[in-house]
Amino acid sequence: MTQGETPYKNYKAEHVPDILEKGERLSQPPFATIDIYMFLVKCWVVEPDSRPSFKVLVDEFTRMARDPGRYLVIPGDKLMRLPEFTPQDEKELIRSHVTQSGLGGSLDGVIGAE
Repeated sequence: MTQGETPYKNYKAEHVPDILEKGERLSQPPFATIDIYMFLVKCWVVEPDSRPSFKVLVDEFTRMARDPGRYLVIPGDKLMRLPEFTPQDEKELIRSHVTQSGLGGSLDGVIGAE
């Protein structure tokens, strides 16, 4: 989250525990939404038992990775744009989801007749 910079680089390493005990934390990264920052704050809680477990970390970051545009804001990053879909692409996507879910039946009223 520091994009390769050393956190608390303006402090001597031996002072960091005192800073943390006073409740100071890193500021919200400019590219992270409040959702990510609040999750980071939970990881920085002083009491170890109150921090998220590694399983929770994996689950949360996996969930966030499925929708990166909701959690990260990277100005100028062309890869962050969602692909453009044609109406036909959208129909095929809906059709594949309905087929996979086992709903079956006619989709004409939902996605239009072909």
